[in-house]
Amino acid sequence: MNLFGTDGIRGIANEDLTCEIAFRLGQVVGMHLSPGKQICVGKDTRISGGMLEASLVAGITSTGRDAMRLGVVTTPGLSFIASRFHLGGGVMISASHNPFEYNGLKVFGLDGRKISEETELQFSNMILSKLDKRHLPTGNEIGTVIDGNELVQSYVEFL
Repeated sequence: MNLFGTDGIRGIANEDLTCEIAFRLGQVVGMHLSPGKQICVGKDTRISGGMLEASLVAGITSTGRDAMRLGVVTTPGLSFIASRFHLGGGVMISASHNPFEYNGLKVFGLDGRKISEETELQFSNMILSKLDKRHLPTGNEIGTVIDGNELVQSYVEFL
C-alpha cells in the first residue's frame, strides 16, 4: 500500500491523515533526507495545520535532526527556501484546492523538488512498518526546533 497519491499524503485530518502518520513521516524524513541538514516545515492556514506541524516536527527532532518551522508559507515558497538555503529538504502541510477538512503532507528534497515516486513508495513502506527505536538519539543529541521566519521574508523579498 502506498500512502502517497499524486501530490503527497492527503486525507481528512484526524481521520485519514493522523498525527501518527505525520510523526512517522517526520521520523522517516529525519532519517533519510540529506543527513546532517535541517528540514524545513511549512503550512497553509487550515485549522489542522498546527496539529500536523507539531507531530511532524516531533518526528523530525526525535531522529536528531533540526526542524525549521517556517509557519504559514506557500508551497513554492517552501520549495524556494529548501533549495536556496541548501536545507536537507522540506515538508509542506497543505491540501491545496481540497475542502478545509482535508490536509496533506508533501515532501521536498534538498533541491526544492518533490521527491520521486520511488522514494515516496519507500517512505510509505517505512511509515507503515515499525521503526527500529534503538537508533533514536537521546539527551542533547535530540534535534531542536528553529524559527525560520526570516527565510520566509527572504522569499517575499525575492518575489
